[in-house]
Amino acid sequence: MNLSSYYWQFEDGFSGTGKTIKHLFESPGNYSVQLTVENNHGGNDTDTTYVRITPDELPPTIEIKTHELVVTDASTLFKIKSIVQDNVA
Repeated sequence: MNLSSYYWQFEDGFSGTGKTIKHLFESPGNYSVQLTVENNHGGNDTDTTYVRITPDELPPTIEIKTHELVVTDASTLFKIKSIVQDNVA
């Protein structure tokens, strides 16, 4: 059973699709990140996690933790994973 679609919604108004996605937050703060997945049988589920973006003068740190979810009608599990890079020139 494979996941067929991924829809990302960021609290700052940005959204996108794809298994992985890159996003640059314009301002420091705490933000929610929501991922909705659908499998090839129409089952879907949504999970939300939170990220903390620190000002440029501090070392960039971010950690996203979420739990495994079961997609209805197919028992597909997924986790949100994040990779953060310092975008300061």
